[in-house]
Amino acid sequence: MEATAQLAAARTVEAAIVPAGVLLGWAAIAVALAVVVARHLPRITTAEFTRFLVGAPSARLGAGLAVHAIQLVRLPQFLLLGIGPVLLAAVLATPLARGFPEVADPLAGVPLVAPFSLAMFTFGLTHGTSWWVRSTARSHRRIALDRLLASALVASPCAILAGAILVVTGTTPADAAALRLALGLVLCLAASLGGILAPWSHLSALATTITSAVSFLVFALAVMPLQYAAETWMPPAAPAVVAVSGVLLLGVWALLIRRRRDDDLAIA
Repeated sequence: MEATAQLAAARTVEAAIVPAGVLLGWAAIAVALAVVVARHLPRITTAEFTRFLVGAPSARLGAGLAVHAIQLVRLPQFLLLGIGPVLLAAVLATPLARGFPEVADPLAGVPLVAPFSLAMFTFGLTHGTSWWVRSTARSHRRIALDRLLASALVASPCAILAGAILVVTGTTPADAAALRLALGLVLCLAASLGGILAPWSHLSALATTITSAVSFLVFALAVMPLQYAAETWMPPAAPAVVAVSGVLLLGVWALLIRRRRDDDLAIA
């Protein structure tokens, strides 16, 4: 996560070499592990606990979003990726942290970006209850959209609260905070793609490593080339780079969700 934040904040090619190397090394290790364990993952349906939504006035319209959002908040990783960034922002805003800018500055982007990485868990996390969401007349494409929106819904308050702490205390300029929040949305798309390509499973000890490696690799590939091009030829074009990266990832995401996937829908 720190390497991703440093990569997003890098202004020169030299500053990006180390974090990019860390991400690529992480991805290489994860791919090697995936090759070893891919054929031995157990397949057990997750217990369904969302029946209390049945009969609610907004169940048909909001059931899909609610199911995915509730499960994300219940996930243990939410403490690290949702609550943790807010606490980190509070620490970075203290006078003690400001006294060590060489440590605090590289970490200033983490609270604004990290919460959106929760999107990597949505596909595998709700794998066993998607049949219930499908009963509300949702297609597999709508289920994928619900997952993405739920990730943004859960992550945004945490990132915005962390950003407010950093901006109000003068730790981070408002324009820099806004750009990093935009990068967080790009990470949300990349993490969702990573979760689709390498679904997370609570049954595998290596699932978090593999899924997160794929997610951050997708993020790095989408952001790094355009970022370097902008820094070389048009340094003020950073917001445009973020927008273009987001559009590219959204296009790839839209293509991937067109294909129906094995999602426990047959038992509905």
